[in-house]
Amino acid sequence: RLREQVAPSQTACVAHDVSVLNYSGHQRKEDLIPVGNERTWGYELFQSLVIVNGLPVGVAVTELRSQAGVLSSLCDQPLPFVDHLEQAERAVDAVENLLPGRPLIHLLDREFDDIKLLRH
Repeated sequence: RLREQVAPSQTACVAHDVSVLNYSGHQRKEDLIPVGNERTWGYELFQSLVIVNGLPVGVAVTELRSQAGVLSSLCDQPLPFVDHLEQAERAVDAVENLLPGRPLIHLLDREFDDIKLLRH
C-alpha cells in the first residue's frame, strides 16, 4: 500500500524512532523487559513512519521488543535483540526495498549515529 501512496519520483522522509512503553503498573504481564531505570518495566516500540509533503503516509516497519525477542512486521518469528543500531539498519533496508527507486531521507535520533547508516 505504501508503494502506491509514494510516487516513484516523490521524495519521502522516513522517521525511525524507539519509544518506551511503561507497563510497570501491570501485574499480569509476564513478558516485560527492563526499560529506562532498574524499576521500570515494559516494552520498546520501534517504528519507521513514512512522511510525504509533511504528512504521515503510513508505518513501514513496526517492532516490539519483549522477553520473547523482537516481534517484527518484517518476519513471522521473533528476532533476537542485538541493539538499536541493528534495528535501524534492518528498517532502513526494509524501507528501501519497499519503496525502490524513490528518493528517501531517513531521519534518526543521534543515538543512531553510525557510519554504516550514513552510507545508505
